[in-house]
Amino acid sequence: PRCINRLPDLSVLSLIRIFIAVELLGRWPELIGVVVVCLIPKSDGGRRPIGLLPSLIRLWMRIRLQVAKEWQLANERSFFYAGPLKGANVAAWKQAARAELASYSSFDEYLCMLLDLVKAFDRVPHSWLVHNAHLYNFPLLILRVSIASYVLGRVICVDSIVSRVIYPTRSLTAGSVLATIEMRLLLIRCVDYTVYRFPD
Repeated sequence: PRCINRLPDLSVLSLIRIFIAVELLGRWPELIGVVVVCLIPKSDGGRRPIGLLPSLIRLWMRIRLQVAKEWQLANERSFFYAGPLKGANVAAWKQAARAELASYSSFDEYLCMLLDLVKAFDRVPHSWLVHNAHLYNFPLLILRVSIASYVLGRVICVDSIVSRVIYPTRSLTAGSVLATIEMRLLLIRCVDYTVYRFPD
């Protein structure tokens, strides 16, 4: 997408018109291409799927990322550990400190639960995203176009071997810049309810 910086103004305007049309229609042009899912080896064994979206989609997501980040800031929760200075190791250390503090206080009970979702991006039902977007005022226009990119044809690439094209009916594409924010959107209602039921 960096080569777009070298385009003349008229071409950039044409691109903007395409993005406006995509947002109005809620879908990508048929000739946009496919998502290439590469299975990259992990250091601890196994493989991690990373989706390489077509360049125009990546550019549109970068443009709209700021709007999604504004929603994220307006809906921040202390229980989410993803983002700057809030990695999984920070959550684990904080819980360890709380557990130790509880052992020295008048409380004789302490419970900690840390959830790390396995294959989470692969199992996201789009209908849940839409439902929660209505409840939590997530920009529906952005979500509609984002989901349209997740249902594009995909090919899976493993060690230079490529599969036939498949069409997913659920999931977020790991590698999408909006995917982690959309994962928050998916989980926020469930965890809000849990915190409401068990405030301690």
